[in-house]
Amino acid sequence: MKHAVIEVISTGSDPVGRVHHTVRSTIQEHDMIESGDTVVCAVSGGPDSMCLLDSLILLSSELDFRIHVAHLHHHMRGEQADRDAQLVLDFCKSQGIPATVGHEEVFRLSESLGVGVEEAGRIARYRFLHELTKEIGAQKIAMGHHENDQAETVIMRLTRGAGTQGLAGIPPVNGKIIRPLIYISRGLIEEYCSKRNLPIITDVYNLDLKYTRNLVRYKILPELAGLLNPSLVGALSQTAKVLRWDADFLEEQAAKAFLEVTMKEGRVTLVDEAKLKKIPKALSSRVLERAWRECTGDTSNLEVDHVVRLLGANDDTLSLPRGVTAHRHC
Repeated sequence: MKHAVIEVISTGSDPVGRVHHTVRSTIQEHDMIESGDTVVCAVSGGPDSMCLLDSLILLSSELDFRIHVAHLHHHMRGEQADRDAQLVLDFCKSQGIPATVGHEEVFRLSESLGVGVEEAGRIARYRFLHELTKEIGAQKIAMGHHENDQAETVIMRLTRGAGTQGLAGIPPVNGKIIRPLIYISRGLIEEYCSKRNLPIITDVYNLDLKYTRNLVRYKILPELAGLLNPSLVGALSQTAKVLRWDADFLEEQAAKAFLEVTMKEGRVTLVDEAKLKKIPKALSSRVLERAWRECTGDTSNLEVDHVVRLLGANDDTLSLPRGVTAHRHC
């Protein structure tokens, strides 16, 4: 009879060993990279992305994948941004790693789209990464989101109102996007960079408290940790991980239910309300959210308020984000 064996590897207090072990196990746990893949690695030059790049370089031979670095020049910091891009290019050259620098006027993009600078930067970054991935025929996009980012995201979504999917935070894998550092704390990342003597960039915009994430990162989260739980970051990260299990299972069930209670007529998605009422709200809410996504092509989540109102019986017509209108027909 064969017995399952769980191998426990001690990495002690060595930050390099701990990061490598966690990155390797995260990649394997979530099937992030396959042999022969080309991985576009998003590198801003900050400690998170430099840790990500360095750890992937050290694992690339063992796991048999290639790396192509992507750095987006946001044109937000004048000559400093030029130096940032050059630092990334110089490091990549020293490691024999190909690199591409993209350019986007983020302040101008923010104005043209009518969104905040944070959101404009996010839009520009993902657009550049996906375009480069397509251009070079890469299979994956590696990003440096880590445990603290996860905790911050949970708090931000909780304050706005969110369901299981939202409170599950940042997924380790989302299509082509992978996040090998998602279970590693910012403190350990900084120790790693110091130990490996990596060149890193400090972005002044990451310290400005007018940006929501910075406010959560430097003020709200530390105060909550001090008042309630010194291990709050880890606790929130673990909570998000468990909620991800629940959310993924419910999404699978909702996908099956969606096929049973909906049909498509041109640009309109029809939902059979009688059938919808027969299934649990945990699924019916997701069916309605899928109907919205089908109309918009969006992959994000509706806010809780919209989902609750969709399930209610008080509104015959409801305006939803992205120009979608929900009508109830008797």
